[in-house]
Amino acid sequence: MYRPNFTITKKLIIHPKGYYRFYSPFLNLEIKRALKKSQYPKAPTYTLDPFDNRYPNVSGIQTEKQLCLFLFKTFGEGEYRLTAHVKGRRGGWTFWKGEITNEGFSYEKKKRISTKVLNSLKEEFKETEDSHEKGEILKEIREEESINKKPKHYGFSPYLKPSCIRGEFVTWEEDIDIEEIQDE
Repeated sequence: MYRPNFTITKKLIIHPKGYYRFYSPFLNLEIKRALKKSQYPKAPTYTLDPFDNRYPNVSGIQTEKQLCLFLFKTFGEGEYRLTAHVKGRRGGWTFWKGEITNEGFSYEKKKRISTKVLNSLKEEFKETEDSHEKGEILKEIREEESINKKPKHYGFSPYLKPSCIRGEFVTWEEDIDIEEIQDE
């Protein structure tokens, strides 16, 4: 099995109202305004493959916690998104996305709608008789279904061992039994 190459991007707030984008962690907002888009620094690429010498090697990483500690020591605090690519697999996917602080890290859960909400919308659609209202409910059903159909691959599951249950905050000092998490 091939190990993934991943690019690291960091969340930068680009507007006082809270609008943000993910850029290379080397990009400075003050400098960004003076640069053209083609001059932005590229997002750094790393590999988990121990035999690949093209990129800086992070082959000793076996768990999510080690990966987050590497990001913290190299790029500091912030919200990160790692996009991975594997030879033999078409396209890329979100390898890891979450927030890293001085105290620890948390992995962002993939947003999915529950089937209960979707079923209740479908029932509401069947019960209503107004065509305008049916159109709005149908539009809402399609939006909710599209959320569930977004990328099928999300996460680092076969490549790294998890350090926590998705969405929980983990401190750097915590020592969690990985086998318990994998059984759940």
